[in-house]
Amino acid sequence: NSHWKKEAKLRDRQAAYTTTDTEAWQLYANGRYQLEQRDPDAIRRAMEFFHGAIERDSAFALAYTGLSEAWALSATFALVPPSSAFRNAEAAAQRALEIAPRLPEALTALGHVRTQYDRDWDGARQLYTRALELAPNAGWTHAFMSLNLVQSGPIREALRHIERAQSLEPAAMPFRALGGFIQYFARDFPSAQSRLTAIQAAAPEAILPRQFLARVLLARGDAAGTLRLLDGKNRSGPGSYSTLGRAHAMLGNVDAARAEVARVEGEGAKGHGVAFDLALLHLALGDRERALGALERAPADRSQMVGYINVEPALDLIRDEPRLRAVAQAIGLPAQA
Repeated sequence: NSHWKKEAKLRDRQAAYTTTDTEAWQLYANGRYQLEQRDPDAIRRAMEFFHGAIERDSAFALAYTGLSEAWALSATFALVPPSSAFRNAEAAAQRALEIAPRLPEALTALGHVRTQYDRDWDGARQLYTRALELAPNAGWTHAFMSLNLVQSGPIREALRHIERAQSLEPAAMPFRALGGFIQYFARDFPSAQSRLTAIQAAAPEAILPRQFLARVLLARGDAAGTLRLLDGKNRSGPGSYSTLGRAHAMLGNVDAARAEVARVEGEGAKGHGVAFDLALLHLALGDRERALGALERAPADRSQMVGYINVEPALDLIRDEPRLRAVAQAIGLPAQA
């Protein structure tokens, strides 16, 4: 009896937040499919689908949640500077909540903005918790909660949430890739490499597993393997600004590494958050002072990876620096990991 009541409640909730326009629903479904690819071109297509769905039905709350996520990903994948992308992401999430205040997808979308842009770790977790109370089996809510917890701790809880997301959707490539990403931050490099290598082999054009695997290889000292992995395929993704240059620096290819520094600085001039990655590049080149200076600029330029300051293995070389601890405190994280 309890089971049937829950099923009826779920159907009622979905009916309240969906649309009677079949074309709007199809556009939304197409947009969600594109988002799952985690690819810049797919993100652009997803945004077009969500806008189309909203044009068909301006009260279609789920379409606004998809649009919010597309805007957020446009910053993560360096399509749009974070300052504009996340404000648009927030506006879309807030619009969805105006239409449907208890919509889990809208709470999750707003939580992602709070985590990734506002760095309001506690506020984001509260939104994710509310969403999971309403929809305990929402894979992306568990995944976004895991990313919040990797940055703000504890990492064992982050692993629990990403494992839950994977158990809910075993075939979802992003969840499996994020699992390897979190293992990297947990310093379980062998498991991360094994997992990400398998995903990359199965989806050779996918950006997430390739870029995450590059970070793992660098952490294990395999700069040559990193160069082979990224050869001709160093496409923008989370944390991708520093991987190629760090590999060159580790191999003593100083000119190539400095060329990457210049390239990344050029991206920063366009408004993208690059200071955190520049810190890793300067550190790989042995310039501790420039690395710390770049790290101190990372909060202001909205570097998407700065939240991982306490767990990033590449920063272990300067883990004892008071200036590093000060940056962590400035973004609301503990002074020490």
